[in-house]
Amino acid sequence: MKAVPRGDPANETVIVLDVCLWEGGHVVSERPMASGDLKEGGLMEGWAVVNVEVVIAYQDTVVELKGKAPSRGYDIYLSYILVEPIR
Repeated sequence: MKAVPRGDPANETVIVLDVCLWEGGHVVSERPMASGDLKEGGLMEGWAVVNVEVVIAYQDTVVELKGKAPSRGYDIYLSYILVEPIR
């Protein structure tokens, strides 16, 4: 993920990352990404990895990954999403 300010960066939420189950019926993770968080994570400098860990009880669970409420003050880029089991 990368976020590039369109002007002077404001101290605001750039985007909210959600992980939902069953077509958005159950939110298991909601992570607001503020401009200050992005600077600390290196996102203002270039591409960075953002990890969101969730516990899913059943292998056949429908999972939805969303970026919502994007700020108009930033250009936001996503390279790819990797979903993998953690043992």
